[in-house]
Amino acid sequence: KSINLMDINFVYRESDVYNYKKNGSKYTYILKSYFVPKFDFAVSEDKIPKKYICDVVFAGHYEEDGRIFKLEEIIKNGINLNLFGSGWNKAIKKL
Repeated sequence: KSINLMDINFVYRESDVYNYKKNGSKYTYILKSYFVPKFDFAVSEDKIPKKYICDVVFAGHYEEDGRIFKLEEIIKNGINLNLFGSGWNKAIKKL
C-alpha cells in the first residue's frame, strides 16, 4: 500500500520491478548483493561462535515460493544449515 508513496524502491528480483511499477512505483531499481573485500573476509574458525558454524547459511525471509522444500532437502542430505530471517517460525509450524 505504500509503494507509490516512496521516491525510490529497491527490489531484489526483476519480476518485482514490474510488480512495483504496476502498483505505482515512480522509480524502481534492482538492489544487487555484492562482495566488499574490506568488510567481507575469511575469519578463522576459532573466532566464530559455535552457533554460527555450519555448512550452509540461508539468510532471507520466508516466502511461499517453494524455498522451504529446497531447504528441507539440504537438511535431509545431512548438510548442517543455519537459517536467518523473518517468518520461518510460522512457516515451519505449518509443516
